[in-house]
Amino acid sequence: MSSQPLFILSTPRTGSTLLRCILDTHRDLHCPGELNLGAILEYLAMAEKYTGYCRKYEDQCSGSFARTRQLAASFMQGLAGDAGKTRWCEKTPLNAYHIAFIHAVFPDARYICLHRQPLDAIRSTIQSGLMEQSIATWKYSDRDILNMVTERWCEWTERILAFEKVHAASCLRIKYEELVGNTDATIDKVLTFADLTLTPGLARHAFETRHVDGVGDFKWFDTKGIETGHIGNGLALDISAVPAGLRHRLVGLLDALDY
Repeated sequence: MSSQPLFILSTPRTGSTLLRCILDTHRDLHCPGELNLGAILEYLAMAEKYTGYCRKYEDQCSGSFARTRQLAASFMQGLAGDAGKTRWCEKTPLNAYHIAFIHAVFPDARYICLHRQPLDAIRSTIQSGLMEQSIATWKYSDRDILNMVTERWCEWTERILAFEKVHAASCLRIKYEELVGNTDATIDKVLTFADLTLTPGLARHAFETRHVDGVGDFKWFDTKGIETGHIGNGLALDISAVPAGLRHRLVGLLDALDY
């Protein structure tokens, strides 16, 4: 069995908490809540570079951040070991902004690239209040918030797609709609890609298993099973007021994701 680390790359409100809990149910894989590992790796790698452990600038591109990898792997393997597992997976959506450093530190990592119909993801982000947590909302109208969430989704997704294009052999693209609509087959595809033993009923058992608390979709803890009722809700969004350039960017990504 492979010992490669796994990362789930996604925008917010794409089903990454559902996927992480299903994968965390596997006997060999520990997948905790969001640890912001990408940011940690970037800070550690830069510290390694500027304190003499990384002697040449070219080392940053070659993935030779040996001490950073040692520290991070030791920490994550320790968490996995405490959970009785042999491998680990990290799912922080913000890792999309640190992919270059993740890949430099763990050049052998594999990535599950999880996407969702953009209007559904955008509407869910607005409804969840995630954008409101990071801005002074009293300054903005609903239209402003829609534009900001749409632009952020586009930027986030462009980063993931660019990485997928360059590192196709290390990436597996799946969609939220597949995850909730054809769960067992989708999870089997993920497990095969990750070189993990196929485990029948993994998704069903995920809702019966106690998972380590951590940052993620808080609604998971009140969820009793796979839900498909949220698919297509984003069609209720009125994007006619979204600036034409941003709307064109959104449509282009729709095509790129085959939606």
